[in-house]
Amino acid sequence: MAIIQQFIKDFDMDNEHGIICFDAVVEFSGKGIFKKFPTEVHIHMVLQLYFVYLLDKEVRRFELPDKFACNERHLSYEKSRALIINLPKDKQENYTLKLYPDGNGCKPYTVQELRQKVYN
Repeated sequence: MAIIQQFIKDFDMDNEHGIICFDAVVEFSGKGIFKKFPTEVHIHMVLQLYFVYLLDKEVRRFELPDKFACNERHLSYEKSRALIINLPKDKQENYTLKLYPDGNGCKPYTVQELRQKVYN
């Protein structure tokens, strides 16, 4: 089973809408930066590419990206703890995003908003 599918299964994130959205504590590190913050997270899969969106507007105050594109080779998983995304920022540096789920769903209005974007 693919890493991200195991993560989704272990945290019971499948739902009737097919939208993977959950509350999480996120740790972002790279180039001497370390930030830890809560946010809602949305994972959208297109073929073999995964898009990870950090939905809380507070993410912008840290001047961090709020969207990440990755594939299986960028992922690792700490069983029942965290999904880890390691991405190259440039040739000299990588950054790491750790997602620690805090529940298996988002707020109802977030799910409604995502459904409108996905299905419209």
